[in-house]
Amino acid sequence: MNPESVTALVLSAGFSERMGDFKPLMMLGGMTILERVIRLFQTIGVRRIHVVVGHRAAELTALIDRWGARSVVNVCYAEGMFSSVVAGVSSLDEGTGSFFVLPVDIPLVRPATLRDLLQAFPAAAAAICHPTFRGRRGHPPLIGSHHIRSILEWREEGGLGALLTRLEQHAVNVAVVDEFIHQDMDRAEDYRRMAGRLESREIFSPAECAALLNDRVYVPPAVPAHGRAVAEMAMRIGQALNHAGFSLNLRLICAAALVHDVARGGPDHARRGGKLLRDLDMPLLAEIVETHMDMAVGVGRQIKEAEVVFLADKLVQEDRFVGLAERFRLRMRDSSADSREHDSARRRLDAARKIAERIEAVIGRSLESLRDGSRVADTI
Repeated sequence: MNPESVTALVLSAGFSERMGDFKPLMMLGGMTILERVIRLFQTIGVRRIHVVVGHRAAELTALIDRWGARSVVNVCYAEGMFSSVVAGVSSLDEGTGSFFVLPVDIPLVRPATLRDLLQAFPAAAAAICHPTFRGRRGHPPLIGSHHIRSILEWREEGGLGALLTRLEQHAVNVAVVDEFIHQDMDRAEDYRRMAGRLESREIFSPAECAALLNDRVYVPPAVPAHGRAVAEMAMRIGQALNHAGFSLNLRLICAAALVHDVARGGPDHARRGGKLLRDLDMPLLAEIVETHMDMAVGVGRQIKEAEVVFLADKLVQEDRFVGLAERFRLRMRDSSADSREHDSARRRLDAARKIAERIEAVIGRSLESLRDGSRVADTI
């Protein structure tokens, strides 16, 4: 669906009573929460953004105007969130094909999630697309204009959620790699948690890695099993290096190792895996995945996250640690492989050995000694 025909309804009229502060104007990553939500929709090309205001409306209207969005005043905002849904839907322009509904206190939804919903939206105006993460629906739904009258006429308990349940025959579930569709900010502890997670938002969490592999790409079970084993080895190497004075990003190492074979099963899977991740706005992960098969080894003491993942992948066969010699033994002896495959395997082995030697020199112990340690879930 063309984002030019879509309107975003941002619900920002409430009292924020449980937060103890006014949520739309709280700062999150250098901008207010409301500004962050407006920018989210603008990032994917949605230009018609209607922000429903009520409590402290005058303060929000000035900000909304600066960002080129439209204020919609809900005079009945004290009646609850559904009154804001009605006010927002009443403001929709003629010709609107569909509309998102997003409360302002769910500010970290990924742009890729919105693009997935737009892409999945059927031609029929009666569709309702729900983003799902690990099988559970979240925000924001993308609702076809066919349902405008139903929303305006709804008088039963349960608000929009109850109505959408009534309209289940029109529902389309869209699996997304985005745990933030479930995360709102009701209380101060929610705000602190989101502020902390914002720093690593450009890296998938382990749960999101699992969703990518199992719900989005549908890889064979052996692929995530191998990824977990590589991640565990890579994490042990990263922790040892950080203990020796490095500052490696362990979240990045873990996530890249978990998804490094996301495109496994076809030609040039490292490049294709990188493209998939770039399409999901994950350039840091993409860069490592693109080099996990082959890489040019640097010189000196500096060791980067990509080298750690590259080496860990070469130390693990399927889901167990085997070491470099065993990992490459069968491949080097494969008589069916042509000379180019042998040369490629030898080049990778040489690169892995060089990285291993540098790491062992820094940490003062063998990689073999790291084979047993904490599980990924224990460290991230």
